[in-house]
Amino acid sequence: MRVLLCDEPGCGAELAAPASRMAEKAHAAGWQHRLLLGAWAGEDDGWEERTDRCPDHPAVPYEAGRWRVRGAAAEQAVLEQGLRALRDAWPDAAALSVIEPGTQPPGDAWWRTEVEVGTRARAEDAARILTEAGVAGVSASPVRQASSPR
Repeated sequence: MRVLLCDEPGCGAELAAPASRMAEKAHAAGWQHRLLLGAWAGEDDGWEERTDRCPDHPAVPYEAGRWRVRGAAAEQAVLEQGLRALRDAWPDAAALSVIEPGTQPPGDAWWRTEVEVGTRARAEDAARILTEAGVAGVSASPVRQASSPR
């Protein structure tokens, strides 16, 4: 089950969980929700709010699980340069980086990368670092997780 988590490293306190199976299914189907005052808000407002701050870390906002940052480049070296910059910023990013060949746009050989990070703030920072390194089409999005027991 997807929940909102405290952004303090190593904490993992839960903020909110789906208020209904309908909300959980809608989220699993890929509906875009946005974080608002520590609770999910979207088409059906199907997330119950417990609090907007972690009881153990009241100054720290909550983030929604893990975030994925994607990008592509015509040359593998460009992606490697961007990933080196990420590794310099965060040593744990090295284990989360993937480079694979792909085709984008059709007919042209491009290389893609995907990096998972723990928070939206880190995803935005990773997107900035990759863009500055010359990686094209950089985007950040929440990782959609399959339902699992809490």
